[in-house]
Amino acid sequence: MKIVLLHEKRLGPIPTDIQVIENWGDVEIYSPAHVPAMIQGDHVYLEGSPDAFKAWLKPFDGVWVGEGIPQLQKFKIMHVA
Repeated sequence: MKIVLLHEKRLGPIPTDIQVIENWGDVEIYSPAHVPAMIQGDHVYLEGSPDAFKAWLKPFDGVWVGEGIPQLQKFKIMHVA
């Protein structure tokens, strides 16, 4: 499984069973519908098993995942169940 993620500090370190394919560096996104409205983190492309992602991200109340190409990335909240 591969995903593009805004890796915020609150998510802690990326687990060793998830590989960083690309790290496009620091990015800030603005979402007036969320608090805080400005979210900052690393823009990363990750690969790992669905179970690895679930174990890592399920404790958080939503994570920002990307859609589209990195230069014009749009992010949306994903809740892991």
